[in-house]
Amino acid sequence: MRKKSFWINEIPKIDLSLSDINIEAQNMAGKISISGVQPKISVKINKPDNKIVVAAEAGEYIVKPQSQTFYHLPENEFTCTILAKKIGINVPGFAVLKLRANSFAYIVKRFDRNKGDKIHVEDFAAITTEIVIYDNGEGIFKKIQRELSLLDERHSVLELSKGKLTTDPENHTGEGIFFSSRMFDHFAIISGSVCFSHKNNEIDDWVLEPQKFSTGTGVFMTLKNNTSRTTKEVFDKFTSGEDYGFTKTIVPVRLAQYGNEKLISRSQAKRLLVRIDKFKIVIFDFDGVATIGQAFADEIFRVYNKKNPNIEIITIKTNKNIDQIINRVKNNKSD
Repeated sequence: MRKKSFWINEIPKIDLSLSDINIEAQNMAGKISISGVQPKISVKINKPDNKIVVAAEAGEYIVKPQSQTFYHLPENEFTCTILAKKIGINVPGFAVLKLRANSFAYIVKRFDRNKGDKIHVEDFAAITTEIVIYDNGEGIFKKIQRELSLLDERHSVLELSKGKLTTDPENHTGEGIFFSSRMFDHFAIISGSVCFSHKNNEIDDWVLEPQKFSTGTGVFMTLKNNTSRTTKEVFDKFTSGEDYGFTKTIVPVRLAQYGNEKLISRSQAKRLLVRIDKFKIVIFDFDGVATIGQAFADEIFRVYNKKNPNIEIITIKTNKNIDQIINRVKNNKSD
């Protein structure tokens, strides 16, 4: 125990036992704004006799006693604070105190208090909630490729982006990933060299990019804790009717192209059109697509449209060149 660690001339006295602190911590639960599951109490130093006293309202220090679950927590936190200070991190006053019955407790000055007055502090670690899930299985994209007999693993991302995709239809609807990706601010799945990502602050920004994730699958989800987005708002955007049927989807057209290839062929168009008959409204998002070929456009906007008149096809984020090609094939009445 070192006096200079506490930044005062003399280490304060404490006349409490481990059981006393645990009882006081239970009494303070819900009355003080100290987060965390570790038992702790708010205290102040009585200046005349340099003695620590319990103070729920005007406390300027936090005392953390030994834990019955994890041994030597006060000593560990004391050591970590010393290390933080040595590498230049600004730390508050701190020390290890000996309680009655020779039990140790860690004491640290509250940085959100100044002479009893509250200082507003925003905990940036609590602004967002992050969830990470991973396994060491086959990998989601390889499994989809195998189950659906797709030619390329990257095609799995395109199919996932449409929604209503499952390799186990008896037990799953295939809607979970589609709607979860839109509930969160950022939702990403990484497996092998393929990434499926969606950011809600960038409208329908699906990304397909190389990543390194050697085995299994990783799922990463981030959500602002103060988000105003509701589940109803998300469902309303893609559903209809009293039964909330999943009738509308947005398809990122650029996911149909691999690498630097151009979208020019009917086979590429057919790749894009797979399973869209499951929806009443299909929105093709041309963001990131500079141009398309005549055959590609004809297969979607004339041939498929003619065979499936009940499916409404809408385009967004097209440029002038793409609009001209689409309009030309739509006006072509020949077979």
